[in-house]
Order: sequence, then structure tokens, then C-alpha cells
Amino acid sequence: MSDQQTRSILLFFYLAFLNAEQAIEATYETCRLLQGQWGLKRNPGQAELIRAMLSTFQHFENRVTDYTSTERDLRFAMPKGFEQKKWLEFLKETPNQEVQALLWIQVLKFDLPEVARALGVSEGTMRHRVGRALRSLGEMSL
Repeated sequence: MSDQQTRSILLFFYLAFLNAEQAIEATYETCRLLQGQWGLKRNPGQAELIRAMLSTFQHFENRVTDYTSTERDLRFAMPKGFEQKKWLEFLKETPNQEVQALLWIQVLKFDLPEVARALGVSEGTMRHRVGRALRSLGEMSL
């Protein structure tokens, strides 16, 4: 697995959980899943990354107890001008599928058709999820 893929996984989980410790733990679990259980010896494709990230997300979503960063500092990975308080509001009010779609397509720049195929949904469904997430963000004036 490449360093860039690992950084993408970490950014995904940090933005999904707003908790550095849980993001790091979820990243490790995703990497172990890709390399161990799935036996990948090469860099995974986007579809494999997405499926592994979704599996880990589903495993962790019930364990996310709070949306606050702990002692680890991950600001290096954050976009310039990122407002954590408004993002937290977005996470609390937006369905997980829309948050995930936004992160994969808009933040990580994964290919929309590839994400749709990996999740087993239509491209229109993915566009709809991203659109709803962007509208939610716009209403919060991020």
C-alpha cells in the first residue's frame, strides 16, 4: 500500500470521526484488512480501498463516542481554512452515506463511477448523495 493511500485513509477517518486516536486506529484496521484478510500484495485499487474503508467505518461508527480531537495533532492533513466546529455540526446532522460520498468524491477525489461500483449503487445515487452533502455544508456556511 502506498503512503498516499494510507494518508487518504487517515484523512477520511479523521474527517468522519473528528477524533485523531480513532482515525489512527481505523486506518490501521483498514490497512490490516487490505493486507491481511484480503491478502493484497499490491497497491489496492479505489474499489478495494472503498470497500475496506466502508467495512472499517461500519465497525467503528458505534464506537465513536465523541467528536473531539485527543492529544494527537493531525492538522497537517486538514485543508486550509478548515473550521472544525462547523464540520462537527455537519457530521452530526448529515447521514453517514452522504458524508462518506462527499469525502470519497470531493475530498479524496476518487472517481465517482468507481465509488458507485464499489458500493453497488448507481452513479446517480452517488451524485445525489454528494449534492445533498454539499447543500448541507452550504447551509452551514462552512
